[in-house]
Amino acid sequence: MDVTGEDEWSDWEDEDIPARSLFEDKLLPSAKEALKYDSGTYDFDLFALRTKLGLDFYGCVKLVNYVRTEVSSASGGGRKDVAAGIEAAVIASKGEAFADERFLRPALEDDALLLSLEELLLQGDNQDNDEDDATTAPESGVQEHKGGVLDDATAASRAGEGATRTGPSSVTLGEPAEGGNALDVSAAAAARISELEMENARLREALQAADARMAGANRVLRSLAGGEAEGGEGSDEEGSVAGVDNDSYYFRGYAHWGVHETMLTDTVRTGGYERAICDNAAFFKDKVVLDVGCGTGVLSCFAARAGARKVIGVDRSDIVVKAREVVRANGFDGVVTLVQGKVEDVDIGVSKVDIIISEWMGYCLFYESMLPSVLAARDKYLAKGGVMLPDRTPLFIQGWRDPDGRLQFWDNVHGLDYSSMADLPLDEASVEVVGRSDMVTERCLCRDFNHETVEDEDLDFEAPFEMVVTKPGTVSGLVVSFDTGFFAKSDPPPPSPPCPPDAGISGTGAEAKAGGKEQSTPPPSTATMTVASWFSTGPESRPTHWKQTLLWLRPSEKPEGLAEGDAIAGRLSLHRNEVNPRELGLTVTWTATQQSTGRTFGGTQKYSVC
Repeated sequence: MDVTGEDEWSDWEDEDIPARSLFEDKLLPSAKEALKYDSGTYDFDLFALRTKLGLDFYGCVKLVNYVRTEVSSASGGGRKDVAAGIEAAVIASKGEAFADERFLRPALEDDALLLSLEELLLQGDNQDNDEDDATTAPESGVQEHKGGVLDDATAASRAGEGATRTGPSSVTLGEPAEGGNALDVSAAAAARISELEMENARLREALQAADARMAGANRVLRSLAGGEAEGGEGSDEEGSVAGVDNDSYYFRGYAHWGVHETMLTDTVRTGGYERAICDNAAFFKDKVVLDVGCGTGVLSCFAARAGARKVIGVDRSDIVVKAREVVRANGFDGVVTLVQGKVEDVDIGVSKVDIIISEWMGYCLFYESMLPSVLAARDKYLAKGGVMLPDRTPLFIQGWRDPDGRLQFWDNVHGLDYSSMADLPLDEASVEVVGRSDMVTERCLCRDFNHETVEDEDLDFEAPFEMVVTKPGTVSGLVVSFDTGFFAKSDPPPPSPPCPPDAGISGTGAEAKAGGKEQSTPPPSTATMTVASWFSTGPESRPTHWKQTLLWLRPSEKPEGLAEGDAIAGRLSLHRNEVNPRELGLTVTWTATQQSTGRTFGGTQKYSVC
């Protein structure tokens, strides 16, 4: 059996793609030859920089794109000077020069160097391991006796030679220790051989795992470079690769520290969860808690701080490794256990939990959503009478006016007619922070999701809406946002605006508008002694990393001259992408009527959220 995968490697080598030098337009036969050329010609060693800066795969991708960007913008000086300057800047900044996420996007279209990068890095690692093994490998005579005990003559001969091995588990074969004999040396040699065989098996397993990761990384990079279409060349014969790639890309993204910094520094989000958990410490006391998609473990730590008896955090991303360090550093390792894998697949060590917490929401509530995984965990693990947190996420829609005439920008771009570009925003939802002063209708509830009862099939839906105009003028687009409620399953959605700029809101005693109807919020239950709370991603509230989702209306159809009190009615349809369920499709059908003139506007538009 060929456990080394030599056939696969030879196949890959046969498919080498010509790659361009980092510093000139010269095309080399392969990515490996391109890096070798740059090292010899420009004294720029990518592998040495990787080692010096401690870069992972993504760091190397950024470095390549950073170098190509700098070279393309360099003016004056020789190429060698440019290379030396780039290397000096990279080392002096300790990698910060290319830390920006924009360097994950290929600077060169169809960059063969990026497509082959992980294979090259793996080859470099294997070469390093081979060099290390060469200093610790047993002599050829010992290798011939794998799994056996050397005969006395051979052992005695080797002992006389004074052969020495070094390494973490080294054994010195020299003169027998005082009181010992050659048989002792023979036994030591056999033990060392056994150790080497086990290490060899472990390295082979690691290589196979790396091969699998490499294949996934290549597909991701080809997708980023636009070089591999769904179902096209390189896709799985059974047609299942699309789903695998989507999940792989999704979870790889969440292994990057920058994603978590963005979420943790969102004080509305993180503070909202902290208040919901820690303000209900009496409820959490001695409970068993499951944190689905735990990320860096912040919600797990909040639950432990609130007095939970046991907390299990689950996340498929490699960020779990750092999350375990966070848990230990804060003294919660006796309470919090983190499991790496998909919650649908792993064994969490308990049959039932009292509380499930998760921060699963995405742009437009469901983009990149992991709510299906949360619902699967609910159905499998939540005990009778257990609690989902959050337990409510109402979705809203609202009218917006464009105060700056942004689409008109394309009419004249530095004296050029770019008007053909103006229709592109009309098909794709824009995730951005919109100004609260530019909202021209009330915030209307489209659909309210109760997490204890919602099912997976409910996540593709169509819902009616009717918005009353609050400011006269033109409606340029529609804004979709959501709120998040804790211990709020009995509350109506909060009013708009729901909270002061720097705080969440209590669900107690609030007045709420749902489709234009005011409802009173009941006080918190004295039986559970829980405090309901909300936070909002609406435009009237403090901005969050979710921002808002803006749907532009076609200029030829947008309602103009509306007066206060006029109405816009329609239906919002949301469905998950069939190829990649983490992406969304939206369809909006709407009509608006000027009460003073009877003039009617209307239209239907489809949008992608991707």
